[in-house]
Amino acid sequence: MALPHSGKGPREWARQYGLDVATVLAMLERQQGSCAFCGRNVAERFYIDHCHTTGMVRGILCSNCNTALGLFGEDVERMKAAIEYLTNTHAVATDVR
Repeated sequence: MALPHSGKGPREWARQYGLDVATVLAMLERQQGSCAFCGRNVAERFYIDHCHTTGMVRGILCSNCNTALGLFGEDVERMKAAIEYLTNTHAVATDVR
């Protein structure tokens, strides 16, 4: 599997996460070249997801999912609340102009 573009390069992976190129390629292969969240192909660009508390690497995400996770502050309760909102809120027709 060819190495797609990442938000950071191999030197940063080694410094920040302790990963080498072979490990990143193995992660990509295990995830079948897809984002761990949404399943989109990450052949163009990917981000290495890690826990900001422990520093442990969790997987590879696309740009959108990496950003979304960051905006939720990795807070599971906030994410559950968002799911609850999306699941149980019904759209109301409004005339907004």
